[in-house]
Amino acid sequence: ILAGLIQIAPGQFEAYPKLAEAYRNMGEPARATEALRQLAQRRPGDPMLQVAIARSLLDEAHIDYSLVLQELAAADKASPDDYDVHYLRGKVLLATGLYAQAVSSLRQAIELNPTEPGAYYQLGLAYRKLGQPDLAKEQFERMEFLKGAPAEIKARE
Repeated sequence: ILAGLIQIAPGQFEAYPKLAEAYRNMGEPARATEALRQLAQRRPGDPMLQVAIARSLLDEAHIDYSLVLQELAAADKASPDDYDVHYLRGKVLLATGLYAQAVSSLRQAIELNPTEPGAYYQLGLAYRKLGQPDLAKEQFERMEFLKGAPAEIKARE
């Protein structure tokens, strides 16, 4: 139904993310990415859309990390203070073995959103890969604290 709506009325922008979500739920992440790319052609330069495409690419069975990094680079130009851009870039750099670069990107993500536990976890993994177990342990402890901290404590951090 959503694909048909997009064919008939390609200007119905709200249908594209819903179609992508439906494809993702059906286990077809490549089709989800394609739906988001179609929207990007109609609304170029949207950093949130580029981040969504990067996330969708990461869900695919065969991940093309260079494409993910291209989407994130474009999003970074439009929105350099976006936590998700730095966090996802850090995850990609970690997955591709560029641990020192991953540390830098993840530290930027933490600077932008210090109460988000996911970046601390990824940073801990990067430090572990770099052979720095004490720094890794510190990041994992911070992550655990943030995961268990009540919302009012997180807000004060």
